[in-house]
This record gives sequence, C-alpha cells and structure tokens, in this order.
Amino acid sequence: MSSADSKFAKVSGYLVRRRGRAEELAVKKPGLEELTKAERRILKLIAEKKTSREIATELFISRRTVEAHRANICAKLELRGSHAFFRSL
Repeated sequence: MSSADSKFAKVSGYLVRRRGRAEELAVKKPGLEELTKAERRILKLIAEKKTSREIATELFISRRTVEAHRANICAKLELRGSHAFFRSL
C-alpha cells in the first residue's frame, strides 16, 4: 500500500466515523421541530428579550400560560439549570 493510499484510507475512515457521530447526535438532540406553533411563537418573543408578562399581554394569554410554555420548551430542548431560558425574566 502506498503512502497516498494509506492517507486516503485514514481520511475515509475518519469521515465515516464523523458522519456516524453526527447522525447519532442528531438522533439524541431534540430540535425546534418538536415545538408546537405556540411554543415557537413564545420562543421568538423570548429571543426578543420580552418578559413573560409582556408576552402574555401581546398574545392575549395569561402569564401562567406563558410560563407553562417556557417549561415545555425547556423540557423539549433539554435545557436545565438556573439560567434555562432566563426563567420568567
């Protein structure tokens, strides 16, 4: 086996392993596709740095409903910790 063939085999093996890891990660990590239309709307408003109260007023829903959506978004996206989605701002 020549040096070029050896390098090609190494690179090919690396790319195959990398693709396998990428596919595995895609299966393990949830994405935005799992969010409902309402959750995506709330996520957009959170990204605009709006508080739960402001979001509730804008969407004509209660603050508690916004907080429930926030909790669902965190659960679906596997966000945890004290700063997960800035809590209720």
